Amino acid sequence: MKTKYLAIGLLIGSLLLGGCSLFRPYRTPIDQGRKVSDSTLAQIKPGLKKTQIIYLLGTPNVSDPFNKDTWYYVYTYEANYMPRTQYNLVLHFDKQGKLDQVSGNYPSPGKLQQTLVQSTGSSH
Repeated sequence: MKTKYLAIGLLIGSLLLGGCSLFRPYRTPIDQGRKVSDSTLAQIKPGLKKTQIIYLLGTPNVSDPFNKDTWYYVYTYEANYMPRTQYNLVLHFDKQGKLDQVSGNYPSPGKLQQTLVQSTGSSH
């Protein structure tokens, strides 16, 4: 009789402890950088100067130390055990410091790149 209660107690205890692995504690979302809105992306036009880009987007998160004419704007978001989302916007400037090329994985840069190519008459 005692062994029966002991076995039931061990079974209940192991189920309770095993259930703890099913529940994860809440994790605070991690939001780094600044996500560029579609309306801001729409304002990026070929030929804008670096100062104008800084006015629109702020200073870049990363400047290439070997190429001062390439700027990176990076935004990452990670929420409660979900995969991290990362958006990159890469701006390339010509020798005169004017916007020449845009790339990245924002939904809009593809359209923006087409606009740049059409208005400059070249492709990069």
